[in-house]
Amino acid sequence: MVDCGFESSMRYATDNTRVSPVDGKFTTKQQEIYEIVLAANNNVNAQTKAGVYYRDMHFVAAKTLAQGLKGLGIMKGDVDEAVAAGAHALFQPHGLGHMMGLDVHDMEDYGETYVGYGKNMQRSTQFGLSGLRLARQLEVGNVFTNEPGCYFIPALIDKWKAEGTNKEFINFDKLDSYRDFGGIRLEDDLLITEDGGCRIMGDKRIPITVEEIANTVGK
Repeated sequence: MVDCGFESSMRYATDNTRVSPVDGKFTTKQQEIYEIVLAANNNVNAQTKAGVYYRDMHFVAAKTLAQGLKGLGIMKGDVDEAVAAGAHALFQPHGLGHMMGLDVHDMEDYGETYVGYGKNMQRSTQFGLSGLRLARQLEVGNVFTNEPGCYFIPALIDKWKAEGTNKEFINFDKLDSYRDFGGIRLEDDLLITEDGGCRIMGDKRIPITVEEIANTVGK
C-alpha cells in the first residue's frame, strides 16, 4: 500500500493511495477484496455531484463494501440494516474522505467538524461513522478525497467476536481465514464540476484496475 501525493507548482496538494501485490499478481482472495474496494470507489465517483451530502456517499461506499463481503460469506443479513448498525465498520473503521487544497487535509486546523460538516449537522458517535471528516453538502469547485478501504484487523476482530458485536451481520467463522490478509484502500482526488458531476483530478487516472496494476507492477 502506498499513500502519497505531491505539491503542484501552485502549491496545491494531492493525495492518492494504490495497492499492489509485490510481483503484480493477485491471489484469488486478494483480487476478490480488491474488486470490492474498487467497486466502492467507482460507485462513489459515479454518484458524486454538487448538492449531494458526502455523508450519503460514505454510505454508498459502505453498502458496496457490505454487499461484496456478503457475497464472499464474510458478512450476512440485510445490507441496509448491517450498514445502519455500523457492522461494515469492522472492515472500514474510518470515513470516506476529506477536503483537500493547499494542505492535504485542507483547513482542518480550524476544526475538522467546522470544515467538514454543514450548519446544524452533528457528527455521529457511532464507531466508524464518527471518523467521517467530510459529511457536508458538496458545491461546485470542492476538491476532496474518495478513499474507501477494507481492512482485516485481528485485534478488532477478536474484540467484536468476544463481545458479540454485530454478530447477526458478521460470519466470524469465515472471517478467521482472513486474519492475516492486511488491507486495501484505493484513493482518488475528486473535483465537483459545473456539468452536474465530478471528475478525478489529473490528466489521467493512476492505474487502478487489476489488469492495470498487473501490467504496471509486472514491468
